[in-house]
Amino acid sequence: MIIEIKVPTVGESISEVSIAKWLKKDGDVVQQDEVLCEMESEKATFELNAEKAGVLKILAAEGATLKIGDVACTIDTDGAVASAPKAAATPAATPEPAAPAAAPQAPAVNKGTIDIKVPTVGESISEVTLIKWLRQTGDYVERDEVLCELESEKATFELNAEEAGVLKTVAKEGDTLKVGDVACQIDTAALRPAGKAQPAPQQSATKPAAAQPAPAAVVQAPGTTSAPEASSIAKATLPHNLSPWGMFMSADWVVKGVMIGLAFASLVTWTVWLAKSLEIAGSKARLSKALRGITGARRLDDAAQALGKGAGIGGVLVRAASEELEMSRQDDGGYDPAGVKERVESRLMRLQAQAGRRLSRGTGVLATIGSTAPFVGLFGTVWGIMNSFIGISEAQTTNLAVVAPGIAEALLATAVGLIAAIPAVVIYNVFARSITGYRQGLADAAAGVQRLVSRDLDRVASVRAERPHVSMPAAKTTNGHQAPSVAL
Repeated sequence: MIIEIKVPTVGESISEVSIAKWLKKDGDVVQQDEVLCEMESEKATFELNAEKAGVLKILAAEGATLKIGDVACTIDTDGAVASAPKAAATPAATPEPAAPAAAPQAPAVNKGTIDIKVPTVGESISEVTLIKWLRQTGDYVERDEVLCELESEKATFELNAEEAGVLKTVAKEGDTLKVGDVACQIDTAALRPAGKAQPAPQQSATKPAAAQPAPAAVVQAPGTTSAPEASSIAKATLPHNLSPWGMFMSADWVVKGVMIGLAFASLVTWTVWLAKSLEIAGSKARLSKALRGITGARRLDDAAQALGKGAGIGGVLVRAASEELEMSRQDDGGYDPAGVKERVESRLMRLQAQAGRRLSRGTGVLATIGSTAPFVGLFGTVWGIMNSFIGISEAQTTNLAVVAPGIAEALLATAVGLIAAIPAVVIYNVFARSITGYRQGLADAAAGVQRLVSRDLDRVASVRAERPHVSMPAAKTTNGHQAPSVAL
């Protein structure tokens, strides 16, 4: 029976391949799963294997370009039977005693004792930890059988047997091994144990061709041609811990530094929020009380007595107006109304500006964090993704299990940046509105003080018009001369 060997489907993005080299010649007898030729695409190199044992007939020459599904060669399975030794086909005239079932079988490959080393899986991974041995010393293992599980900071790998033989473990569970260290040894000269079945391809050689699934092509990175070397490359899986803390601990030091800085910025944001919230709430309460006292007073002295010494910015405004009246008193006890009003207004305006600046202190850092934190996180993301692509190039694989952890760690930096920036922007806007309202309250209090000063000046002018030699008593201050300003 003639079987067509077609170009297999190896990826959605690969539509055609070229035959680089035939490893077998036309008319050669090939065994099942034996490599027939090497094929190349724009992205990788593939090997085409025999689906059955038989005589090879080549249909496509070296250098030919074939599409997925095209026939590259055929295999005549009847030719394999005809070319077999006649003694194997001769019926047994005199039956001989059957070999004991427990007799050991000859080794498939005799290369002596070979070392199984920790493979290179990327420049960023220099050492791994042996988690668990899946096979023990003395076990007979088949080629490509999983021997143990290895774990690094970023991923978990499986170490496979390069050849069939008896296993001897060298490293223990929990040991830390560097890339290239010997993890175990395999004695390929050892006989196959009695009763141990042959690998699946040899057992299924007598099954109908229709029941045989087409073998998948072995994808190798460009420049990699050794089958034992390819089989020793660890199969990466996703790391066990993909929590935010696990990704942080596995991240590059630059990405870690970015996330630590952003976490500190977030801590500063919430510290400023707590401190300024208390300060603004207290300042507004004192201003509201002072505004009620100023509005309800008929004279400047009445407002000073109502507010007392601890009235905050309201008391400061009233005392400043009293001090200016005292300093503006003329020798005859009179006042220049226009000059007094101008000087009082100037002094109150400066006190308002000073109080607004004092209350706004510390909010600038919120604006800085809100505007820069996303870009700092983006820097960490770019750095992490750059390292991931470098790892792809060095590991010569596009397996997402290898590159996904690094990309996830990089994206975590952007997430931390947004966590730091969003509250900072919201809190800054809330404080800006609160401080604007506080400044409006200051303006109302200053206007009330100016009205009290104007009333007192009108009273003095009226009294002086009726009694030229009578002057308004000097406003008493704290120390008898000038009332000192107090802090908010």
